[in-house]
Amino acid sequence: IVDVYAQPWQQPRLELTSAEVRRLLGIDLSAAQIADMLTRLGFECEVGVDSVLVLVPSYRLDVSIAADLVEEVVRLYGYDRLPTTRLADELPPQYTDEQQLGENFVKDTLAACGLQEVITYSLTNLATVATFDGTQPDGSDYLQLENPLAPERAYLRRSILPELAQALAMNLRERPRVALFELGRVFEPQPGEVLPCEPQRLAIVLAGQRKPLSWHEADEGLLDYFDLKGVLETLLSRLRIADTVSFQPADDRRFHPGRSAYLVTTGEASLGVVGELHPDVRDRLGLNVSRAVAAELDFDALLELREEPRYQTIYRQPVVYQDIAVVAPIAVTAEQARNLIRSTAGALLESVELFDVY
Repeated sequence: IVDVYAQPWQQPRLELTSAEVRRLLGIDLSAAQIADMLTRLGFECEVGVDSVLVLVPSYRLDVSIAADLVEEVVRLYGYDRLPTTRLADELPPQYTDEQQLGENFVKDTLAACGLQEVITYSLTNLATVATFDGTQPDGSDYLQLENPLAPERAYLRRSILPELAQALAMNLRERPRVALFELGRVFEPQPGEVLPCEPQRLAIVLAGQRKPLSWHEADEGLLDYFDLKGVLETLLSRLRIADTVSFQPADDRRFHPGRSAYLVTTGEASLGVVGELHPDVRDRLGLNVSRAVAAELDFDALLELREEPRYQTIYRQPVVYQDIAVVAPIAVTAEQARNLIRSTAGALLESVELFDVY
């Protein structure tokens, strides 16, 4: 039998100095102490003045450098005996990313309301936009890719809702209830500029059964405008801007007249639109439900309006509920009545809720 062994095994020889142990562990150990610890672990040691020459056993394949020997030393010395040492330099100042915190807060709030986050393509096509808007868009109003990977991904989107509505239609074919939201950027060309403006938008779509069908309870019907309005009111309340934002009647051909609204601040700045999709839009999307609602909001403006939490004294007196019945002209909206009550009720008012119309 001939055994050809071109590269015979050679026992590794490592030198470990007291200075290296001090540098890595912060403790002073003599060469004799280091050798005593390593010998107990099966290493062969030759003690020098300030160093130890260590022969590594063949079965210790995990030991190849001096730092590996230091690990063995500290294991026997005891991690609990290592001295506490401050860093040689101060840590750099920590900065809080308020934008990221705001995004996470809004996502957590919507998820707690029962919605699921989706991420659709930032690239779209004019046919998808026309399906949702009802009119053929002008391609010059969009940024077009010179070499798109596919014809249906040739333009940068200016709204999230067209692609999100397509996701809604596909999911409704598989399940009876769909509640989705997306937080992403849109791309608006700027005259005279090469790069577009990239504001963030928040889009929400709801459709299907309000609750899963069960013989335990009666059918509660389909999700409607008020379900979506409740989600937005919850979000505005968590952002602490519910008192500065109102719902005003909207005139948007994509939404059902009388079942849609603009979100407007006290300064008359528009934050977006919310409402039930127009029947023509539902038909073009191929939705298999008789009602679907959607919203798209200016997320950057929402974050600018957000207020920090403030401490409020807990009153010792119990809560008092008051029912107010008023007779008003048909042109007076519930929002106007609520704002009037808020402005005159005083600082002790907690909330105002419309609970009946007759």
